[in-house]
Amino acid sequence: MVQMAGNDNFIYERRLETTPHDLEVLDKRLDAACYLYNACLCESFRRLNLVRDSEEYKKSKSLPAKEKISLLSQAKKQYKFSSKSLSSYSTMLRRGCWVAEHIEANIARELGACVYQAVHQYELGEREKPRPKSNNSFFCIESLGNRQGIIWRNGHIEWLELLLKALPAKKDKHGFEYSVSDSTIKCVRLVKRIIKGQPVWYTQLVLAEKPYISNFRLLF
Repeated sequence: MVQMAGNDNFIYERRLETTPHDLEVLDKRLDAACYLYNACLCESFRRLNLVRDSEEYKKSKSLPAKEKISLLSQAKKQYKFSSKSLSSYSTMLRRGCWVAEHIEANIARELGACVYQAVHQYELGEREKPRPKSNNSFFCIESLGNRQGIIWRNGHIEWLELLLKALPAKKDKHGFEYSVSDSTIKCVRLVKRIIKGQPVWYTQLVLAEKPYISNFRLLF
């Protein structure tokens, strides 16, 4: 299955074959990621509120754009409201609790960065306020690149001791498999869905190229 992802990226999705043991392990890792997400979200809002309560923020409201940006940057630096700082916080939090048994540092860093991006968009008025998630509403884990964390290799997912085989795709008449093998993997995701009351896991590969072109037309 191919989905457009924008900016000349596309998403290639495959269903994974899982055993009862795999499902149990994956659920524990999903719970760990959810815990880390909620903790980072709470910390991110705490820092944003400190920025908004700061003298720099209050002074910036009456200033021209250039001076306003400068003062806001000072406040955000002072209270560590940035993608890098939230990623570091997420990594530190992981090291100090049970989460470290289930997810790696690079996945924790990505979670922190994603939380910051969501809160930053809320700060700019570009989205609604992000809310904490329950274990029943958190269904995705991702890992940047394809060298550590969740890895796609030769038709299967490798994640720590887990080896999850991708089920055969339907007849590939347009050569999407060839396109995937020749593309750069920017991100590997694991997505849980409930189908007919049963958990089903998929992998999504975010690929840094345009989809395979057949007869000079993009295939969707």
